[in-house]
Amino acid sequence: MMFTKKLLKTRKGYLLIFSTFLLLQVFACSKFGLTPGAEVASSSTSNLKLVIVGGNDQTALPGATLYDSLTVKVVDQGDNPVPGTQVTFNKLDSNSVISAVEGVTDQDGNLKIQLSIGNMIAGNRNTVSANIKSFPGIKVDFSTKVVVSTEIDDWLADHAQVANAIIWLTQQRINLPYNQWNATQKTELYWFFEKARRDWTTVVPAPPALQDYNATSTITVLYTPRETWLLYLDNIAASLQLEIDDLVNWSVLAYSATELKMIFDGNEFYIPLVNGSNKYAQIIRGAVYNTSVQEPGTYLRSFMKEIGGIKTSRLATIGALLNWSKDLYHFGGAIELSNMYNHWQYGSVLPSRIINGTTVQNNNLFGHFTAGCHGTNAFLKIVLRALNIPVKIVLSQDRHSQAYFPTEALYMAHGDDPYNFFSRITPVISLENMLIDIPTYNSWFTGTAPKSVASGIVAFAIRNLSNNLIYQRAQEPVNTPHSTSKVYNLLKTFHTLQELETMQIWDRLDAKIDSLGGRSNIPAALIGKYN
Repeated sequence: MMFTKKLLKTRKGYLLIFSTFLLLQVFACSKFGLTPGAEVASSSTSNLKLVIVGGNDQTALPGATLYDSLTVKVVDQGDNPVPGTQVTFNKLDSNSVISAVEGVTDQDGNLKIQLSIGNMIAGNRNTVSANIKSFPGIKVDFSTKVVVSTEIDDWLADHAQVANAIIWLTQQRINLPYNQWNATQKTELYWFFEKARRDWTTVVPAPPALQDYNATSTITVLYTPRETWLLYLDNIAASLQLEIDDLVNWSVLAYSATELKMIFDGNEFYIPLVNGSNKYAQIIRGAVYNTSVQEPGTYLRSFMKEIGGIKTSRLATIGALLNWSKDLYHFGGAIELSNMYNHWQYGSVLPSRIINGTTVQNNNLFGHFTAGCHGTNAFLKIVLRALNIPVKIVLSQDRHSQAYFPTEALYMAHGDDPYNFFSRITPVISLENMLIDIPTYNSWFTGTAPKSVASGIVAFAIRNLSNNLIYQRAQEPVNTPHSTSKVYNLLKTFHTLQELETMQIWDRLDAKIDSLGGRSNIPAALIGKYN
């Protein structure tokens, strides 16, 4: 589909709130960010209060460093932050290590420290107290539950095929399976798992600041090891929580090793560089152009819930995302860094920028832009992976991007199909119906004379009589010779006149036009775009 130079009408914006990437927890319920039930200490002899705002009631394995910092806030009786206040911390377990025993609150009244759990006996609770130094009686306690194994550990012990698929690729490019992770790594994953259990949120963190680029046509986005690790944890934790809590009507336990790899293996997300730069290249496996990068799975699945896209089957869920994608717009220009910034104000395409829409900087047009067939299939893969639906990106012989849905044994012939003008049908037909089976795919695309990648959407349009075909037919007299008709002009690249006659397409179109109230009622009777 060609880029259209007109003002694009946006759908309702999807809430986008920027926050710091390394602090994913969302605080709510008070003006200074308390979680419900947060501990507050005060004194009748002072106008100050000490509040726990983060890091309390975590779960950890012995020897782990907690993901979430122990954070306190000093406020006055009006709940206004009080900067410059000295706070002391005291650990009650001698084996534990805290990063500081004393500090001064920042301009927001906050002070945070890190806690490393010692070799405590599982089943006990680790306690760290904090108090305002000048008022020792104003004290709060942080409590951490120490366990011999987390809920994830126990579940993965019973489902080895999933555990074997969880792979962190180290900076030395060594595959580190879950059963070789250390206590801190497993504890951090469990923190994200509990976060996924709490949060179905439309809040998406700001993406990491980009480190550097390959400014040629091969776009490569580089994140630090820590940024990459946290993004990976968020995604696999969300996938595990969907499965363990039985939130969708399909199960990864029925998946093959290859399909599990598409959901859980870090090799599907990134590649560590080996040039000494200490960076990870963010990739979408199978994509020719790495124009899209992963975002938190908790955000992506929440987007699908927001649009009513989580259906009772995988196939219907795929269809829901394809239907939403009808309103995407093919970007204009080349695959190069400056054009990424022009369309998405970042060095690549973030799914949230497709979802929320962006304004093209050089012409001030707003729309839900995608980086063509390659970008669309990467978007589909990233979003559906958040719902435990694997997608494999494949290439046609002329290097267009196609999508394979292995659990359904179905292909999408071209990544541009959802927003092709042939995709609109009256009454609406969900776009999972445009997908083609394996025998059809093989007969069309694997021989020595492959068909056009547009063949899939054209077949869908002919079978269901798309709005565009109806509109074109209605613009000419009914007795127009078929050989000179607008319909034949649209389809002659794909079918001979005789083939179209055999399909009775003109008779079928005339009957459909009559059922919609006649030629004078077209295009008013059509649902959605028609041209």
